[in-house]
Amino acid sequence: ITFQEFEDRSNQCANMLLNLGVHEGEPIFTFVPRSPELYYFALGTLKIKAIAGILFSNFGEEALLDRLGDSGAKLLLTTRGFLRKVKAIWSDLPALEKVLLVDSDEHESESVLSFKKFMRAASADFTVPKTDPETPSVIHYTSGSTGKPKGVMHIHKSILSQVDTFRNILNVEDDDIFWCTADPG
Repeated sequence: ITFQEFEDRSNQCANMLLNLGVHEGEPIFTFVPRSPELYYFALGTLKIKAIAGILFSNFGEEALLDRLGDSGAKLLLTTRGFLRKVKAIWSDLPALEKVLLVDSDEHESESVLSFKKFMRAASADFTVPKTDPETPSVIHYTSGSTGKPKGVMHIHKSILSQVDTFRNILNVEDDDIFWCTADPG
């Protein structure tokens, strides 16, 4: 996939999220295996200044409930295979309004919707609004190994620290290939 194709897909996600009523500062999550859609969706979320949360794809119902409930997630991207776990806890998640299925061609109901169908209809034209560096961007949860998982809120300018670490601590250069086997969640 080219950079332009990736940019177009994340722009489509941004437009789709706005069309679904997602607003700046609202937390929305992914619960999918590693796939291109995970990354398009996360970047589209950041482009509209919503808060991106990426959940480990092997989580069980309790871990999902902890994180989705604590964050007040409004929308979740998942797969048909993982929907069973979501449906088992959905009644305990009053903020969760919609679930998008990445691998469904048609909407299942008013609240279980087809990501593909929305993406086909979404424009690839999107202008990222000016974003204050202190704007919340990503919520990342601790593992919970020492108690209840805690959400850590990052801001848009935190990427500067990550780039600095990448360059100066890991010594990654422009022509290097960096491989990480960790799940994004």
